[in-house]
Amino acid sequence: MDDPEIFGGPCLRLLSDPAAASILIHLRQAPAPTRDLLELGTGLGYPTLMSRVRLLAKHRLVDRGTEVHLLTAGRAALSVIDVAAAREGEWPTDRDRFMLPGTRALSVACDSRWRAISRVLAHEPARIRDLEKLLPRLAKGTLERRLRQRREDGLLTAEKGGRDVWHGLSEHGRRLAGLGLHATRWEWVFGQRDKGLLSSDLSGIVHQLAPLVCVSDGIQGVCLFREHWHRTIDRDVYLAVRDCRVLPYVVAPLASPDAVAHGTPHEWAQALVTGDWTNIKCDGESGLIRALVRGLHKEIRA
Repeated sequence: MDDPEIFGGPCLRLLSDPAAASILIHLRQAPAPTRDLLELGTGLGYPTLMSRVRLLAKHRLVDRGTEVHLLTAGRAALSVIDVAAAREGEWPTDRDRFMLPGTRALSVACDSRWRAISRVLAHEPARIRDLEKLLPRLAKGTLERRLRQRREDGLLTAEKGGRDVWHGLSEHGRRLAGLGLHATRWEWVFGQRDKGLLSSDLSGIVHQLAPLVCVSDGIQGVCLFREHWHRTIDRDVYLAVRDCRVLPYVVAPLASPDAVAHGTPHEWAQALVTGDWTNIKCDGESGLIRALVRGLHKEIRA
């Protein structure tokens, strides 16, 4: 399944490797000689340890001198692991005690097949046969396996309706999408991949999170989030606010929006992760944009 490389994907893949994450976590407190990392409880054999240290050094997360120590990119990557661990800790299923906190959430978030499934389910539940039609490049066996795994994780709901089972995103499944924005911030600043080759899926993330958002009473209208990037899955995201709830549009509305907000992938990630929308350019009702950014930020933070 040849999906475009998404901002944050390389970061999530790197950090989802338990060996790499283990080294970063053990270096959080202080630098350590390589031989000491073997004795500090990483549980890694020497060949694996050395290969991951070289990998992290290649990506400039650590420096290999007399001691291995974290660089700025490594400390920033630890914040992504922390968010993943917090999200994973909310899941209703028990964490495997042999897995590092956060690595399961990171591995799910960087799975392109899960991203495609969750994007389709962002608006309403669907049956397996509906998903097969909407995701024709995804093999039936792979689809069924992903649905079963994510149900076990508590990221999907499954309700019987007649002879069919309707799958939908749980709140935990929706909130996991926000992890991609934390990884996007890291990727924009520290990633070595040519940014011109990366795509953005702001719309997919916002569509998954929007149904969870609650805004202040009295805020009404339609807002357009516009992403300035030459490679996006959907450039425009339309959101309607009514009765304190947020409704994402599947297609653009006929009427002009009450507010338009513009930003690059990095500016949007920064605004939604931190809640600070000052770098987002706004036209129209700024109060509507502010309410939406803050509401989405509440669901993304950990």
